[in-house]
Amino acid sequence: MENQEKYPNTIEITSVNDEHWNDPNKLKILDEDLAQFTALQGFVADYLDIKNFGFTIPSNATINGIEYNIYAKPKKLTYCDINLIYNGNSIGEIKSGYMLPDGDGWQTLGGQNDTWEAELTPAIINDITFGINQEMSGGEEEETTYKFDAVKLTIYYITPTKGEPLAKNQSKMSGYNLFCKAYINSKIKSETPRKLPDGTLFD
Repeated sequence: MENQEKYPNTIEITSVNDEHWNDPNKLKILDEDLAQFTALQGFVADYLDIKNFGFTIPSNATINGIEYNIYAKPKKLTYCDINLIYNGNSIGEIKSGYMLPDGDGWQTLGGQNDTWEAELTPAIINDITFGINQEMSGGEEEETTYKFDAVKLTIYYITPTKGEPLAKNQSKMSGYNLFCKAYINSKIKSETPRKLPDGTLFD
């Protein structure tokens, strides 16, 4: 199985909610320049469309799974709803749940065998409108600032074995070669002078 891992090129606020991100574009790259929002428990930050990842999945590939990752700073409880988007619409299932990092690090939803119940093709994955919609809310009882460094997607896919077409051609050539060998042998045999037991040649 192959994979491509990419960071987004486009991040847009699609719904202005109770709490606001300071600068969601900081989620485009892992660089210690943090995006953040401050919220009480249950208060929702602005919804984000995170897309245009620049994938180049081969057109003959089969999509096997999608993994969403967000790099969180230590031990702040958040609740999130994440769903795939394409051409302005939600596709597949919504991934929901609490995240509680033990320390700085990637938090993950999905995986290499999880297509999020969406009918996915390389054309969809490679499109600039493909990505995720991210909704996050505070999980701590007191007002808390939640900090994140970056978001990325990993696409897992399978392409046909490259040797298959060659093997078919080789099989055809093998049959052709056997035919030629048999024909040449028959010609040699027919053109070789034959002898009687006493050594007399005859046609």
